[in-house]
Amino acid sequence: MLSYADTSREICRVVVRMWVAGVCAGLDPLISPDGGAEDPPAAASHVVEGWCAEADGLIAWLEVPTGLWR
Repeated sequence: MLSYADTSREICRVVVRMWVAGVCAGLDPLISPDGGAEDPPAAASHVVEGWCAEADGLIAWLEVPTGLWR
């Protein structure tokens, strides 16, 4: 059984990693390198694919039953 601290740490690690991916892709014009993406929809679609993979990995790690997710 995972402890609360382990679970919180993993959720935070994954969410921050997802946020960083968006910033690095230029989706936030205020804090992204070079002031944001030139083509935000193209950048967003690539990042969303990564976010889905990250979320799926987190859900698997949390051992959430498949029927409860998606």
